[in-house]
Amino acid sequence: MNIEEEIFKRYVVEFDKLETFGFKKENNNYLISKCIFNNTLRIDIKITKEGVISGSIYDLEFNDLYTNYRMEEKGEYASLVREEFEKFLKEIRDNCTSKKNFVFNQTNRITYLIEKEV
Repeated sequence: MNIEEEIFKRYVVEFDKLETFGFKKENNNYLISKCIFNNTLRIDIKITKEGVISGSIYDLEFNDLYTNYRMEEKGEYASLVREEFEKFLKEIRDNCTSKKNFVFNQTNRITYLIEKEV
């Protein structure tokens, strides 16, 4: 499970909150960027119309994708980058999603149907 899946596994995107938070809609996707570490890195987050969340980090000095924060064994700098990435994802989660009862959509649908009948 990647970082995004782990942070958002029990949450569903509330699309009406995305633009207020700062996302821009582009080709049926919602995009947001945030520069970190004195504008040396940029976090890019994309949310698809299906609610799939993905992120990447770009090294602005070298104009290249930075991936070390996703590695199992990482150094101190990569760990700090990962912390900033997770912090931004959690900020998005806290402002643009609602909590689901269960991880799996089918379980949530069954729960909804049961609650509706009771």
